[in-house]
Amino acid sequence: MDFLDPAKKRKHGIKLIIGYILVGIAIGLAALILIFLAYGYSLDRKTGTVVQNGIVFMASNPGDAEIYFNGERYKDNTDTRAVLQSGDYKVELKKNGYRPWQRDFFLAGGMIERMVYPLLFPNEIKTTDIATYRTQPALASQSPNRRWLLVQPTANKPAMEIYDLNQPAPVADAVTLPRALLSGETREFKLVEWSNDNRHVLLEHLYGNKREFILVDREAPEESINITRLTKGTFNAMSLRDKKFDQWYLHNTDEQNLFTASKAAPTPKLLIENVAAYKSHDTDIVLYVATDKAPKGKARVMIWDENRADELRQIAVSKRYLLDVARFDNQWYFAAASAADGKIYVYREPFAAIRAVPAKTLAPATIMRLPGAEFMSFSQNTRFITVQAGSKFALYDAEMKRTHVYDTKLPFKSGQKAVWMDGHRLSTVINGRTVVFDYDGINQQTLLPSLAHTLPFFSDDYEQLFTLAPKGDSKEANLVRGELIVTP
Repeated sequence: MDFLDPAKKRKHGIKLIIGYILVGIAIGLAALILIFLAYGYSLDRKTGTVVQNGIVFMASNPGDAEIYFNGERYKDNTDTRAVLQSGDYKVELKKNGYRPWQRDFFLAGGMIERMVYPLLFPNEIKTTDIATYRTQPALASQSPNRRWLLVQPTANKPAMEIYDLNQPAPVADAVTLPRALLSGETREFKLVEWSNDNRHVLLEHLYGNKREFILVDREAPEESINITRLTKGTFNAMSLRDKKFDQWYLHNTDEQNLFTASKAAPTPKLLIENVAAYKSHDTDIVLYVATDKAPKGKARVMIWDENRADELRQIAVSKRYLLDVARFDNQWYFAAASAADGKIYVYREPFAAIRAVPAKTLAPATIMRLPGAEFMSFSQNTRFITVQAGSKFALYDAEMKRTHVYDTKLPFKSGQKAVWMDGHRLSTVINGRTVVFDYDGINQQTLLPSLAHTLPFFSDDYEQLFTLAPKGDSKEANLVRGELIVTP
């Protein structure tokens, strides 16, 4: 019997060992092949050489757009996934009735590029007049969910109107503020911010050389609140705490004190002293600039959280500071800049370093430079933070860890701001028309006429655009709806 024969038993053992070795080699080769495939390596059948590929996810709104890479038609339309050799590409999206969209990019081998945000605009936008105003409205603002449009038809009058933009034919509903709510006779209003309930909006009311803050309830105007009277506070700036309509931060910029108050407990409580400027987030986080305990010519950027203040860094003293804070991909981002030197500092997750004992020096995620910086804001998806100085912009991409500095060449007026229309595009009004461009300044699109002091308003699905447009050469204005979807 073979298993009793030592020679045959030895031979069988050798065969098993060789088999195990061969199986191990096969498994190793298979694993190596899978690793190379995972990193995008493949065999080019035309040249017979090994190349490294990357993946591009393409999507558009509306969908079913033709895709062109370096001028060659791709086999599929959006939405799709394309496997391409690493290299430089120019991608174009085309769809009948719509303006093309394009972008140059470098695709690294083994990497994934996601371009799922392109928005295609019609070649011709069909418009409908929703309402006509005898004079150009003094104020217009859209709620965060893009459903409600608040309009003050006439300057110096407290009467306002609200439109439900989700309706097929929006009709104005009156929002009449009680006479006793307001002080003085002048009725100039400025938007501060909307509450996240999309019902309350905070306005600054200017009368003579004085100001007060009014919380307007669009559903029940009689329930609107004069916060300045209610709190009996001596403050000249304020904001909503965590975007809640009944929780407030009150700022006395002259004495540089920051207070908290609420509808239930209106008596102001001192929170932080020596606050030259601030930006809040959530319930307790405050990013602010302190002017005390700093070397000459410097100010301290501080983070207030959990009832403690920690220094983030020092910046140049200035009459204007730019601050913002947001959370992206479960990480905190803090941005601070001084208009005096044009340096913008962006920090990612700074808490561990600034709270260490002793405190550790924390390197910024990026430092950008933009002389004359005026405005700073995060995109609606908080992926991008942009800083504006006239027609020039500096931007940090928190997902790709990239910075972009560009000049739109658009003739912005002094103090004119571009605002985020969504997570990837900004909008403004240039020469009396709505202009939209991508986060890095490309794909500029000129759309409908608009009053210079108002912004374009998009429906929640971005299929409609609303503007307040001048009516010829008269003082009148129309509320116009433009269709962004081409129908046969």
